[in-house]
Amino acid sequence: MNTSLLELKLKRLKISFKKEGNKIIIGKAKTDVSQLFFLILTPLILSIFIVSYSLIKGWTLGKAYIFALLLFLFAIFNLKRIGIKKEANNHVKTLVNNTLKLVIGKDVKTFDSHSINRFTFTVKEIHNDMYEGKLFLLDKDDNSHLILGFDDDSEQLVQNDLVWFMDFLKLYLKMK
Repeated sequence: MNTSLLELKLKRLKISFKKEGNKIIIGKAKTDVSQLFFLILTPLILSIFIVSYSLIKGWTLGKAYIFALLLFLFAIFNLKRIGIKKEANNHVKTLVNNTLKLVIGKDVKTFDSHSINRFTFTVKEIHNDMYEGKLFLLDKDDNSHLILGFDDDSEQLVQNDLVWFMDFLKLYLKMK
């Protein structure tokens, strides 16, 4: 089965993976250093600098404090966003021989077309124009297992990607 489109989608979503022969190991979400620097550290440092400078100058209230607060909230929001993505992709998933293996802690759960009831997904708005999507596997006992999670600024794009991953997994696992 050709997995090049899967690899491109995982790269775009910054979810790490490794291909070893006929195995694809999907791991944790990548931490992008530039994203960490520009979306979290820089706004935090700037907000601290603005508040410190304002205190030294003896300013009590004003636009500078509001701007510093907005920078601080921006950094916290992005930190939360990155944390949610890391948590959603925390477990290693391995696609091998038409099976999906989930490694959760020390437990390894193997799923194939006979042990999976269906796939489902959720899309929710986490902030103005920022959407989070999660793909779940429901086993024959209706236990839910998180497979992937990611976010984007387009609800339609998140939904399209989730449907694509669902269809890919159904095809890979040879589900009816």
